[in-house]
Amino acid sequence: MTRRRLRTTGRCDASGRERWAACVRAPMGLAMIGLTLVVSLASGCETERRVVSSRGILSGLPGASGGEAEAEVVAGRPTTTWESILGANAAEPRGAEVPGQPLRREALGGEVILISRSPAHLLTHLRETLQNEEDDLLYEQVLSDHTKEWFRDRGRDPREAVEYLTSNARDVLEFIAAVPNADKTIGADFRPLGDGAFELYPPGWQLVDRRFARLAMRVERGRFVLDGIRGKPRND
Repeated sequence: MTRRRLRTTGRCDASGRERWAACVRAPMGLAMIGLTLVVSLASGCETERRVVSSRGILSGLPGASGGEAEAEVVAGRPTTTWESILGANAAEPRGAEVPGQPLRREALGGEVILISRSPAHLLTHLRETLQNEEDDLLYEQVLSDHTKEWFRDRGRDPREAVEYLTSNARDVLEFIAAVPNADKTIGADFRPLGDGAFELYPPGWQLVDRRFARLAMRVERGRFVLDGIRGKPRND
């Protein structure tokens, strides 16, 4: 696996920032006003009500409250709403669990497989791959295909996205620290954008002078993956 020196103080030039900002502004579908999903357990198990409610585009208004989710039990074990929506009863990923790292599996030959079934899982993987200098893993399993295709469609190397993240690792990690429970962080703003895409804003992001104010993610093939990270929207 390729290793690289973690540059926590680096900065990209203005053109690099604009290229990345353009990437994460790529069309992601019409924004939804809200999202409410009710799911029932399959026959053979006790039926349970599952609800996830996330704020939509109006959530930036003063006084708006955070999203909410209900804990539940699937097949006799506690899980989260996101897990149930993505298929909590699906077969476990191949490979053996890595000791002390329940979100990682190791297949024969040493291949690492990341489990990313919620926004919190995604942030964990982003943090760990940056801290561990796991550039290949960051590219292959954390970065979305949507973003990779955006680069390829323009004749550019998708690894530019990884270079941006590693060059600005300190600011990315500062953002992650501001949302320790991801979408369930008290005061966080989690916005569905449509087509399986979402944006996560930390508590008080409008007032805090932090380089990155929002993280874009989406669901691809039953996994949460990263679209990009960017500053405050110009209209807020």
